[in-house]
Amino acid sequence: MGLGSRVDSVNLDAGYRLGGLTPADVGSADSRLAVVLDDDHGFTVSPAHAGWVAEFGFYTPNRRKDLVIPTQVRDLGLMLAKYGEDHVAWVWLVADISDAHANSYLSR
Repeated sequence: MGLGSRVDSVNLDAGYRLGGLTPADVGSADSRLAVVLDDDHGFTVSPAHAGWVAEFGFYTPNRRKDLVIPTQVRDLGLMLAKYGEDHVAWVWLVADISDAHANSYLSR
């Protein structure tokens, strides 16, 4: 992106959805969450102090719509509850429109 670039409607919506998340939405004990969009990982969410990063990935109008975000949020909350925030370094949330998705995480 550069000066004067436009954000497509899917990514704009994804940014609003992820930017509106609270720590309680994902089961974090932290005080706030940060959302980053970059070329390597797409959208990521991380807490201010807990030290984990959740990779939500890229969204497109045709292949992977932002409608999977509620499933990804649920899956992140389940993973943090199961393994504990202190034991998670990175979470890959690969939820898509199929039922055959498998999320994974890197432990600390």
